[in-house]
Amino acid sequence: MRVFVYSKKTSKTVAQINHVESVSEPEGGSLITFTTESGEHFSFNKKEVKTTTYQN
Repeated sequence: MRVFVYSKKTSKTVAQINHVESVSEPEGGSLITFTTESGEHFSFNKKEVKTTTYQN
């Protein structure tokens, strides 16, 4: 999957994450975590960003 992360305030692209293997959102938390095929973890505050995910 490919994930695009945008700022809610400016709508500008914050990050583009390629080869995403999994997405997790801990219950009751405000973080969203993307894990890539290589094992890297990227976490963002859901109150500050919005995301779009594409599955190829």
